[in-house]
This record gives sequence, structure tokens and C-alpha cells, in this order.
Amino acid sequence: GEAVLSRTATSMIARFLRAEGRLDESKEEYQLMLELGGDQVTALEYLGYIADKQGDHEEAITLFRQAIRLDAEKGGKRAAYLYGKLGSSLVENGEPREALRLCDSLRLQVTASYSPEKRDRATRLVDCWACMSQAQRALDQFENALVSRLKRDSCENVYLAMDRENDLNGLEVLEWENRRK
Repeated sequence: GEAVLSRTATSMIARFLRAEGRLDESKEEYQLMLELGGDQVTALEYLGYIADKQGDHEEAITLFRQAIRLDAEKGGKRAAYLYGKLGSSLVENGEPREALRLCDSLRLQVTASYSPEKRDRATRLVDCWACMSQAQRALDQFENALVSRLKRDSCENVYLAMDRENDLNGLEVLEWENRRK
């Protein structure tokens, strides 16, 4: 009871402080979250995000890799997001070739693992293409970077269209329920 409430409060406080740009305070809350046994993948992910924002890219890379290992043990649901962030840190750390290899490999995995009509596929591909574009820019592959950016935007448009369609379908159901009443 109390432990769960404490972990939940810590997570919410950490998220709020991060959103407010109070990164040092947010970092303390995410570290507390780890100590309390909260969502370790999320805590490591955002500790990595904060390290990256504060310019400590090597620390960010270490934290993202820890989060990826833990996430893999739990089924890998956040892999695309974590690899995208890891790729960005690698680019910032002067390792764009590694980032490009990593994100392109993940793109192939996502494409093979999810059916095209799934929103999850589109959201994960957004992260893959964004990472690839960033790495390609760092490698002076500007044409490829532009193509990757366009594919990223296209994937984003796909999942936004799916969201709109789901919203409309939800409205139709409500409309029919209202008519029935």
C-alpha cells in the first residue's frame, strides 16, 4: 500500500520536475525511484535523458544500455524508444556510425515484427527514422538524412491518422448510443 503510493508519487514528482526543466531535482527523484523499486526501466531511461541534456553522453549511453537490458528481460516493449534515445546519445558522443547501424537494425526488426496497420509500428518507426536521420546528418549524408526525415514524418502522419480515425469511430459509437437513447 504505502510503498506503492510512495513509488507512484516519486515517479510523478520526477516527471513534473523534468517537464519543468529542473533536471538536477528530477534526477534525484529518479534515483530515489530506483532505490524504492519503482519502474526501473523508466527511471534509467529518464536518468539517461537527463544525463544527455546535461552533456554527459557517456553516462547517458550507459544508462540507456542498462534500461535496454532490463526492458529486454521484460519483453522489450520499450526497445524502439530506448534504442532511439541511445542512438541520439551515440551521435552526440561522436559515434554516428554506431547509431546508424543500431537504428537501421531496429527499423528492420520493427518492420518485420509489427503489421503495417498497427499504430505501434508507426510510433516505433518514428523513433528509428529520427535516429537514422540524426546519424546521417552527422555523417554528412544529407540526402539520406532528408529521406529518413521524410519517412519519419510519414510514419508520424500514419499514427496521427489512426488516432483521428479511432477518435471518429469513438464519436460514431457515442452518436449511435445517443440516438438509441
